[in-house]
Amino acid sequence: MIDKNWAQNQLRHARNSLLYTLAGMQLLNSDASLSLRNGVIVLKRNGVVFNPDPADRTGKRFEFEMNQLVHDYTEKKSDFNVSLDELYKFVRRNLIKESFEVVKAYAGEAKIKPLLESESWFWFAYVVRNSVSHDLHFRFRDGARKRLPLSWRGIEINLNHEGSEITGDVLNPQTTLELIIEMQQFVSRN
Repeated sequence: MIDKNWAQNQLRHARNSLLYTLAGMQLLNSDASLSLRNGVIVLKRNGVVFNPDPADRTGKRFEFEMNQLVHDYTEKKSDFNVSLDELYKFVRRNLIKESFEVVKAYAGEAKIKPLLESESWFWFAYVVRNSVSHDLHFRFRDGARKRLPLSWRGIEINLNHEGSEITGDVLNPQTTLELIIEMQQFVSRN
């Protein structure tokens, strides 16, 4: 059932995913990575198993050895840093997409969609969500195009962005979290 409680839980889970990823990135970008040497992660139908017993390494499964990560951390630091940055971008994309869709679904179910669309951040978030959902480039649909330029918290998106890649001048870590907080506050207030 889509209600306020469901929406708040979904937004909390999405935000926690960001927190856990950032914490994991901090641990990985330290000598804690060395403790993963010779570690194995097994993906099975019934879940993920870290450093499995031999019994967990039977049947249909996929295994990942952590030695590549340790090697990149110790020997190929630039590759390692690029991978960490890409991990953050991946989680950020999911955070924005999922949070936006949750708030939109909640507003539709609560019959407050016009109220949602009147929020100062909504059309900015709409354009950002579309950009991160597809190919990380601005592609303005008619609904958003007629609202350009969009401005939120001193950041402007205009027709000159068409076809360009979304970058940190529009979507940096702080702006990302501020946008998510706006979504959470909307659900809490309404």
